[in-house]
Amino acid sequence: MIKTVASLLRSVLLFFTVVLISTPLLARDKTDVVILKNGDRVTGEIKSLDRGKMSLSTDHMGTIQIEWAEVAQVTSQWIFEVETETGLRIFGALAPADEPETIQILGEDSRNTMHQTSVVKMTQLEAGFLARLEGYVDLGFSFARANRAKEWTLDTEVKTRNEIRQIRVNLNSLFSDRNDVDSNTRNVLILDWTRFFSNRWLGTALTNFTQNQELDLDLRSTFGGTVGRHLLQSNRSKFTLAGGAVYTREKFIIDDPADPEDIRNSIEGVAALQYELFNFGEPEADIVVNLAIFPSLSNWGRVRMNFDTRIRYEIFKDFFWSVSAFDQYDSSPPEGAEKNDFGVNTGVGWKW
Repeated sequence: MIKTVASLLRSVLLFFTVVLISTPLLARDKTDVVILKNGDRVTGEIKSLDRGKMSLSTDHMGTIQIEWAEVAQVTSQWIFEVETETGLRIFGALAPADEPETIQILGEDSRNTMHQTSVVKMTQLEAGFLARLEGYVDLGFSFARANRAKEWTLDTEVKTRNEIRQIRVNLNSLFSDRNDVDSNTRNVLILDWTRFFSNRWLGTALTNFTQNQELDLDLRSTFGGTVGRHLLQSNRSKFTLAGGAVYTREKFIIDDPADPEDIRNSIEGVAALQYELFNFGEPEADIVVNLAIFPSLSNWGRVRMNFDTRIRYEIFKDFFWSVSAFDQYDSSPPEGAEKNDFGVNTGVGWKW
């Protein structure tokens, strides 16, 4: 298992290297104009608007983040998907309107005017796949001399979105080692594909692979889908509920020489929520909370739960300090196995 994880980590690092080398080559002309309320004028390439911040790539300052509330006017000849708080999505170029703090979306046969405070997301549609990539890498390490305890953590995510869909890959890995106990590993790999619909509805096809020595879990493979809706979506927060069903195959390693493996196949329901809170003052900070409950439909009475939360605090531009907590619970594990595993980690990271 350790070799598999090491190979996966090398693949992730190679992927990041390709992304960093390739992305600048795919950038378009930097002709977009952003005028701030203080009168400053910035020319560059508008990458996106999300969580109350506009990402703008410039020739001399690199990629900068501008708080959306401080923008007076935006102009771009390129096509964007513009999404409002109500879930309305409009496609077109960007131009200032006659009224202050309003924006025009210029489509082929339409002209829509809206107040800037109602706009919560912009996605550049004419950029290539690699140019739309965004993500983060978070690394943690701790050491205690008394028992020679060492712990490494890795949390990384890459995602890309176009006008109707998003692809996301997330890897969370932990390895701990002490002189007085056996080493412990926990690895979670998530791949999901999301299709966005009108009125803030979305559908997600998801795949999850989990390994956890603390729970005697050699591998849990999950395949399925959910339907959800952003109940709240603004430039400061987002709250999403989703429900669906998944197929799960689990392989436990148990301390029984006669039958060392416990393999389970089951159908489970899914009830999930996500809450995100953003603060773009100085310094930038955000909080993300995820909760997913899996009641078994083929083994009545069994319930699994995955919970995780992360607080991220910017140290300086694009680098942050984070604290995260997790809890994995199983109401009916194999005999002798733990019901839940929980922990708190801290680390430093970089986002792009």
